[in-house]
Amino acid sequence: MKSQLRPSTEADHAAIASFLCEIFGVSRGFPSVQLNQIHWKYSAPRRDYEGERSWVMERDGQIIAHGGVWPVCLLTGDGETAGLHVIDWAARPGAAGTGAFVIKQLSRLGGFTCAAEGSEDTEKILPLLGFRVAQELTLWARPASPLRQALTHHQFDARLPARCARNTCWRYWPPLGPSWRVEEVVPEEVPEDLWPRPEPHLAVFQRSAALFRYLAGCPSARVRLYRATGAQAAGYFCLSRVPGVAKIIDAWTPSPAVEDWAALYASAFREALADPEVFEVVTLAGIARATQALHRAGFRPRGVTDLTLAENAGLIQPGREFHFQMADTDKGFRHSGRPEYLT
Repeated sequence: MKSQLRPSTEADHAAIASFLCEIFGVSRGFPSVQLNQIHWKYSAPRRDYEGERSWVMERDGQIIAHGGVWPVCLLTGDGETAGLHVIDWAARPGAAGTGAFVIKQLSRLGGFTCAAEGSEDTEKILPLLGFRVAQELTLWARPASPLRQALTHHQFDARLPARCARNTCWRYWPPLGPSWRVEEVVPEEVPEDLWPRPEPHLAVFQRSAALFRYLAGCPSARVRLYRATGAQAAGYFCLSRVPGVAKIIDAWTPSPAVEDWAALYASAFREALADPEVFEVVTLAGIARATQALHRAGFRPRGVTDLTLAENAGLIQPGREFHFQMADTDKGFRHSGRPEYLT
C-alpha cells in the first residue's frame, strides 16, 4: 500500500505516543508522550498560529514517520519571515527515506526551517537536506543548591562529593553582581517596546503575549513570565521549571550594554533561587552580548550545538547573529521526569 502523509488528529494521539515511545526508546511515563502533553503541543489552540502542528506518514494503517511543528517567526531589518522548528521527528527503522520526506514536506509550510540539537543521525542528514549552520549556540548553567542537587542526583558515583564541593564554590563565586527589581506578570502586561527588535546585524525570533500565554499552559513544566526593571534599563525573562531545574527559556533587554544583560540574567537567577525545588539554572544563548553577560553572572558553558537553517530567503548573512533561545523549540519544556543536571 502506498504511504500517505497527512495532518494528525486527536484520534491519532495515542498511536503517536506509542510510536514515539518505540522509536525513542522511552517508557509510557515519559512526560513528552503523555496524552495531555501531546494534545497541548499539537492540538491546543494557539492565538499566534493557526496551521497544523503534527503530521504522520502511514502505510497499511501504521505510522511509519512523524513530524511535529513548533512555529517560529524571524525578524530582520528586511521584515519578518515565518518558519518552523521540527520536533518529535522520527521514522521507523526500515522505512528508508521517510524521515527526509517528512522534513521536505513540512519545510514547505514556511519561509525557512530551523534545527538545533539532535541525534548523530539527524546531524548527518540535515546538511543533505539543505540545512546550513547559521550560528553556534551554547548551553549555560550555574548551580543553585549544590547539596540538594547532589541528594537528588539519579546516578551516584564516587565523583559526586567532589562535584558537590565544586558546585558549592561555584554557587557563591563569582558573586552575582547587581540585579533589577523583578515582578511576575501576565503576558499582556509586557509593553510592546520590551519585545525583541532586530538590529542591522541581529535577527531575533518574534515574541508576543499570545506565545507566552500558550507556553503558560504547558502540562509538563511550570512556565512563568517576569518583568525586570533597573535604574536605566528594563527587560523581561521567562522561567520554565522542570524537575530540579529552572530554565531561562527567554530573556531580552533593549539595552545593548553587557552590564544590563548581566543584571537581567542575575535577576533571573535570583528569582529561580526563591523556588526551593530549583537546584540548578540553565539557559541557551548564542549572541555575543548574552554570552558575555552570562559569564559575568557566573554561568559557565556546558555544551555547544549549532543552529542550522534551511531557507532560500538569504537569512544567513556574514556577521549576522541570531537570538535563538529555548522558547524557539521544545527544549524549553522537554525533560525526562527526573532531575538531570549540567553542573
